[in-house]
Amino acid sequence: MDSVGLTDAPGDYGSSNTVTLRVNGKASDDIGFVATLRKADEEILATVTFVAGVDTTQTTKTSGAQAASLTEEEVNGLKIVFTSAV
Repeated sequence: MDSVGLTDAPGDYGSSNTVTLRVNGKASDDIGFVATLRKADEEILATVTFVAGVDTTQTTKTSGAQAASLTEEEVNGLKIVFTSAV
């Protein structure tokens, strides 16, 4: 499992009412992966999956808009977690 933290909301950030996770990647023939957008408390806001042996061409996948009311502090605590999947 790997994760990337997001920590730099703009200074004039107000609030957010939707989130969308967009990931550009590809799976191998043997290993795929799941990318999840999570709040600092580990609540999952959005998920995209790249399936082993199926999603083997570089592509961009999008989770679709998910309702989420996020403060500036919550935006600064967001992270994207990548987990391998067989």
